[in-house]
Amino acid sequence: MRNDELTWRRGVRVSAPGKVLLTGAYLILDERHAGLVVGTSARFHATLTTRKAATTTNTTHGFSVCVESPQFAQRIEARVFRKENATQYTVELSEGSDRNAYVEETLLSAVNGIAGMDHETFERACQELHGQHEELHIRLEADNAFYSQAKRLITAGKSLSRRHLEELSEFLPPLMEDLPDGRKTIAKTGLGSSATLVTSLVGALAAFFLGETSRFSSHSDAVDLIHNLAQLSHCFVQRKIGSGFDVAAACYGSQRYSRFSPLVLDRFTSTDHLTPDTIARCVLNPTTWRVAERTKPFVLPANFHLLMGDVSTGSTTVSMVRQVLQWQKTKPEEAQRIIQTLASQNEAVAEAVARLGSISTSEMAQACKQLSTVAADQWSDVNTTIGPMLYDIRTAYQLARRSFREMGELAGVPIEPSEQTQLIDATLAVPGVLIAGVPGAGGYDAVFVLVVDASALVRVEALWLQWTQQHPDNILCPLLCDLSVASGLTIEVV
Repeated sequence: MRNDELTWRRGVRVSAPGKVLLTGAYLILDERHAGLVVGTSARFHATLTTRKAATTTNTTHGFSVCVESPQFAQRIEARVFRKENATQYTVELSEGSDRNAYVEETLLSAVNGIAGMDHETFERACQELHGQHEELHIRLEADNAFYSQAKRLITAGKSLSRRHLEELSEFLPPLMEDLPDGRKTIAKTGLGSSATLVTSLVGALAAFFLGETSRFSSHSDAVDLIHNLAQLSHCFVQRKIGSGFDVAAACYGSQRYSRFSPLVLDRFTSTDHLTPDTIARCVLNPTTWRVAERTKPFVLPANFHLLMGDVSTGSTTVSMVRQVLQWQKTKPEEAQRIIQTLASQNEAVAEAVARLGSISTSEMAQACKQLSTVAADQWSDVNTTIGPMLYDIRTAYQLARRSFREMGELAGVPIEPSEQTQLIDATLAVPGVLIAGVPGAGGYDAVFVLVVDASALVRVEALWLQWTQQHPDNILCPLLCDLSVASGLTIEVV
């Protein structure tokens, strides 16, 4: 089935891509500024089907659901229902069920939102499930790239390479890592696992219950609806309003993103306003979200490739953001100087990339194959048309990277630590590398590389293997993900 022919069925599979923020970190907290974000081939999947219920619900105003995540060895069993005179649907866990706040609270917000958007259709579906003694079964699966695999390879005595990552089974349980305070946490890679989980789960529920309605008349209608509801759900689950770029990337893939006003979701950080009517009024208001204006497609040539590096020493994004915001308050003039400079430089990167759209796919691929064999400072000599265009992107990004690093130094935050600077500079010297840097808010935990031809990936990987040997205290492992081929959220009948 094509994505633009959505109809209600007994099962759907929704997948959402991970994200890498190339430019705009910290600045996109302010809706006046934009950032470039790319969707990745690493995806989070939610597969929703129906099956005979183990027990029957005692109300037609709801349904039973089982959400399984084999990777996390979790099985959440619950009853979603509305009491006769209540305005809100409730999620009630079964006795002995596992707990997962992201799953439970996404169910709560999504179901109330869906019921508010089309109460009649939702109630009819609940009655059908009840009448046929069926329940929903949802299976959650995340591609391995969302979680660090470095220690798994090291334990197996294998080198940190994409080849060995490809040999691993899919959907492996994530490994744990120690926090400074002695607690353990999942070893994530920063691709946005929480946002993609929420988005894919919201998408599966919305497609199942609303797939036959006019609201899902096209793929774009469906994704806009899922985007708005997923933003609201993610806000509710986290009890805070983030920039939203991770959910936007999960829905629309690569884009030039500027955030929605925080006031849109201000009331949804608690359960007080989590009613069907209130959620529906928010989600169905296009002038509030202005999605088309705020999520403009950002297209890279088909021959470009992304390589992510998972660095063993992680940093806490929340604390880094908090420190940068505190610096902006205590030294506003200094902060504004850097912010305005960086915003201008980020726009220059976006404009330079946009100019590549004037070149045909075949001409670009042929030129980049040739340019990837020489150093970047020779590109303009080798190809007088495309060479300067690529070099402009590289130069613009280097200026933005310098200002980004300065922001960290002034704020006292390791946005691009010296260890990362050395690695990035060495990576930039590899023929075929267009840009390299620290993604998102920066820190110690990751680097990204954008190359103009696939042949450069092998050379970068060779450098990284050598780098790890020369710096035995550092663990640097590539991730098995690239730029997303699909534009964003995918919805399939199963």
